[in-house]
Amino acid sequence: MSIKAEYRNEGIRPLVEVSNAVPGKMWQVFSVDELRRLGACATEHS
Repeated sequence: MSIKAEYRNEGIRPLVEVSNAVPGKMWQVFSVDELRRLGACATEHS
């Protein structure tokens, strides 16, 4: 699943309604620059 999020008041909040999030599950947030680098790495290794 991929959603946009923002950092505000010492926490990360989704910018859209998330209805199927499981409490206690760990989520990973990437900046736009990190996603670009990950995309570049994925295309280099495929």
